[in-house]
Amino acid sequence: MKKIWGFLVALVMGILLIAGTQCKPKPPINNIPVFSSLTPIVNPPDTFQIAYNLSTYGNKLAYVTFKDSSVWKISLQGSPRVSFGFKSPIDSSFVFITNNDTLGFRGGVQFTFIADKNNYVVGPYFVQFLRLPINYSNFSPKY
Repeated sequence: MKKIWGFLVALVMGILLIAGTQCKPKPPINNIPVFSSLTPIVNPPDTFQIAYNLSTYGNKLAYVTFKDSSVWKISLQGSPRVSFGFKSPIDSSFVFITNNDTLGFRGGVQFTFIADKNNYVVGPYFVQFLRLPINYSNFSPKY
């Protein structure tokens, strides 16, 4: 009986080990800089990603200050079960972002980007920002 239990424990451990090695996040494409959500991001490049660690409960915050007022395309790279958005420092409203959104952000102002995980999502979560060649003053919506 001890041999059977030992075999079952070894089998389960082997399955968990193999499954764990298959859950690697995709590396960034085209050498896009990846910033941690734990460190404030000031004057980011024209294309970058923010990595959120969703292994613990609660909202994960990233603080971004753009150099100048510009228009950005935001693409969510992770699970659609994560609620993502930002808090506007101008009027304190919360804006949800779904999949891909194009928004104008005021320069020199710190924005708080929030990833709200649920119980089913674990691991890294990436959000990509791409600066677009669109005139900020004529664009809407802007924050």
